Amino acid sequence: MPILVDADRGGPVSRQHFRREGEAKAGVRIEDCHRSPVTASLNFNAGSCIEVEQADPARFWAVRSSFRDLAARAVRSHAFAEPAIVAAAAEGGQQVIVLLAWGKFSDVAPSALVGAWPLVVRRRGLFSPVRTLASPLNPMCYVGSPVLDESCSVDVLRKFIVFIRNSKLPPVLSLGDLYADDDHMKILEDAFATERVSYEVLGRRRRAKLQSELGGDAYLAETLSSQTRKKLNQKWRRLKEIDDVQEDCSRGRREDILSTLDEILSVEQAGWKGRRSDRGRAVLLDSGKAGFVRSAIRGMAEDDLVACRSIRLGGQLVAGQILLYSGLAAFTWLTAYDEKLSKYSPGILLLKFTTLALLNDPGVCFADSCNPDHSGYMADMWRDHMDVIDIVVDVRPGWSISLRLLSAAQRARRHARSLLRTGYHMLRRSVAGLRSS
Repeated sequence: MPILVDADRGGPVSRQHFRREGEAKAGVRIEDCHRSPVTASLNFNAGSCIEVEQADPARFWAVRSSFRDLAARAVRSHAFAEPAIVAAAAEGGQQVIVLLAWGKFSDVAPSALVGAWPLVVRRRGLFSPVRTLASPLNPMCYVGSPVLDESCSVDVLRKFIVFIRNSKLPPVLSLGDLYADDDHMKILEDAFATERVSYEVLGRRRRAKLQSELGGDAYLAETLSSQTRKKLNQKWRRLKEIDDVQEDCSRGRREDILSTLDEILSVEQAGWKGRRSDRGRAVLLDSGKAGFVRSAIRGMAEDDLVACRSIRLGGQLVAGQILLYSGLAAFTWLTAYDEKLSKYSPGILLLKFTTLALLNDPGVCFADSCNPDHSGYMADMWRDHMDVIDIVVDVRPGWSISLRLLSAAQRARRHARSLLRTGYHMLRRSVAGLRSS
């Protein structure tokens, strides 16, 4: 088992000491962990110097060892800023850039990466009257926050703002799924206020997260009723009566991970997401999306930042889930289950095993469900939640007509999508009623 060590004192520390709102505390590292070690916090002071570099995905990939160190020191790192994910997004033809902030903390120490922010340049469109910088990079990415070193987070974000302002990049940003806890909001507000940046919040949502000091069994005893736990155990036993059933995890070997990924995508396509009549969103229905997922997983596997958890019945995958890792956080990315076995709840059983594994893993302090909202069976099992916001920003100081235009267009787009969604479900209910009459 990995040993938690205080980088300053050299002695072991408790799991509770190691946690700080789900992230690593500065000055703590993990030795012999399957993810990169947490390095000691940097000594940021008035004499420190921060410089920003505009990089392409290839350059970002080349300095990914520096990003590993940053992820361990960050306020909160996330998988969708990982170099492998960024490189995969760029393969789809998007104009992807990465802002890298390098900190020089003394004359003798080498520069350290203290910030990274992947962004995509978006052209004008019906609901985007101006060119923008956007994050997340695509709809398969679920966090848009920059990754900032905890010791100088506000200074790094200010440097990013000034760099964009003085560059030829679009000065208007469309940012979605930004972490909106107290720490992140204070960083945003302090940096925006200092640089006189205008921004508008377009929406706020909550989604499930997993964060607890408890071990797996103790946590589930608190979040699930005894009756629910009993029913899940019964369903597991009934699966055993059908054939040999096993819970499995593919990790470390890229070939095994990619093979399991293909099985998960096939199971997803065989379900409701694969039926175009049900507004199917299965990955395999979109060649671009499938290419992105495979490329991202291939790259993440190279740095041991992905796992495929599954339940197999008679050797066949009946439920599968992709987990991504960054720093000390995990992200449940893709989930699929065999709908022919839905009465046995294989998806919920798999989530139970995933929850146990995450809470018993000393290298994970926080897990993001990546759900669109705080609903569904993940929210039932993961009782904690997190806020995310969508905002539009103009990095130029003062009042901005571009910001107002983009804000109005984005609000119109959201309203139109809501109306279409409501109309679609009303039509489906009407058709179902006519068929049953």
